[in-house]
Amino acid sequence: GVPASDIEADDPRALALAIPQAKSPLATKAKGAKQLPSSLAKIQHLYALAATAKRPEWGAAGEGEPKLSRDDDLDTAWVCKHGGATPCVLGFALPEPAKVEIIRIYGASGPRFRDYNGHPRLGKVRIHTDAGFVEVTLPDGANHAYVLFDKPVETQTLAIELLDVHAGKTDSQAYFADVEIFGTDGT
Repeated sequence: GVPASDIEADDPRALALAIPQAKSPLATKAKGAKQLPSSLAKIQHLYALAATAKRPEWGAAGEGEPKLSRDDDLDTAWVCKHGGATPCVLGFALPEPAKVEIIRIYGASGPRFRDYNGHPRLGKVRIHTDAGFVEVTLPDGANHAYVLFDKPVETQTLAIELLDVHAGKTDSQAYFADVEIFGTDGT
């Protein structure tokens, strides 16, 4: 595990927020990618944003603490059974509004290949923001995937709703192991 001193403290402003479910599409498009844009000009202004991981009321209960998706440890995760009546949704509240441009997601279990292969990996996701939602297909692979927004999205909340998976061989337990949000203007 990660030492307690390395775990990001919850900001009271973020803790106070509920994670809403966006009802309309986002004006901006986004895409799933295996890597960051190769142009330094597109990413040099970005930084990792502070965020508190939460389970939205409208999502499945899942197993473990949502915070496990923010501990920089790929061996720990918030886990949710995909395919139930209630969708798997992992939410994030930011201490203040920010302009989000990239979300980095490790949506697989590990560390052994048989774990990775046995459980499904995050496939198609709906990203909910204060400005609307967008659907993105994440590439399959034992590495981070990226959601790249065409334009910055101003929001104080984000939610990753799992719509579909890259099938696993043994079960339907989806792992949200690591999520990092990159943007500007926020904490």
